[in-house]
Amino acid sequence: MKKKAFTLIEIIVVSGLIGFIILALVAFSIFFIRQVNISTERYNAWSQINYSLDDMRIRCVGAIEIITPITASGGNITISDTTFFTFQGEKDIYHITPDETDDNAIYTYKILPSDDPDNPGSLALEITITDNTVVPAVTTSTREILIDGRYSPSMHLEHREIGVDSLGNIIYDEPNFITANITANQVLGSLDVSREEGISFWFIDVIQ
Repeated sequence: MKKKAFTLIEIIVVSGLIGFIILALVAFSIFFIRQVNISTERYNAWSQINYSLDDMRIRCVGAIEIITPITASGGNITISDTTFFTFQGEKDIYHITPDETDDNAIYTYKILPSDDPDNPGSLALEITITDNTVVPAVTTSTREILIDGRYSPSMHLEHREIGVDSLGNIIYDEPNFITANITANQVLGSLDVSREEGISFWFIDVIQ
């Protein structure tokens, strides 16, 4: 039987189909890899936000003094200027002694400035401990990065207005309760990642 050779048109058509298939596979691979990267970045941002809020909630339980200024913001009361939140609490968060201050530490959750040499724009926890058992007293400070600066994190803490009673009086959250919101503003895929958490203080009222 005589074999039939491919015509020029058939070769062109087959080459075009192969090229189209290759381009489609490349485009799908790029899309798939991007989606994986987006999911990974959003998971990382979400995990860091969760860790930060859980850390704040645990440490605030034993707080005995709020150092950050409190200001009015519309119907709500803002606990932070959105760049830092400082309070005095237990050095050992699992051994609470509210009547003793020698075992306390100063905690500051803060958004580091953009010109910070090491971690610009990150959300950090700074812990300052003063040892009064020696003379002169020795103060040490440590810093833990909670949320990477590439996510451009922001935080906001409020004592919120929650409604109005039958007499028209504004009802707020309990005086020892605030709501903390932390947002990652720049996550791959352009969608913000945000979470809110209620935080209770056992030994002080945030709002007098």
